[in-house]
Amino acid sequence: ETSCHYFWGSCHGFKPDDPETTQWLHDQTRETFYDDEIFLEAQQQRIIQMPGPLIPTRHDIARVVADAAMKKMLKEENA
Repeated sequence: ETSCHYFWGSCHGFKPDDPETTQWLHDQTRETFYDDEIFLEAQQQRIIQMPGPLIPTRHDIARVVADAAMKKMLKEENA
């Protein structure tokens, strides 16, 4: 409940034959995802400190849909 796997990849069409460009773009993407990791870890600590129902906002649609799908699958599995 307190962990997740966060997979990411990158590709580009800008100077694809230039290894330095590819490395630079990869590094920039990696930094963006590391920023997300810091945010997600802080968010998890806050959820641990203040447990309770999550209040969905319009920005949470992916989580809300995934949660509903998971609950449906668990209900069907346990039926």
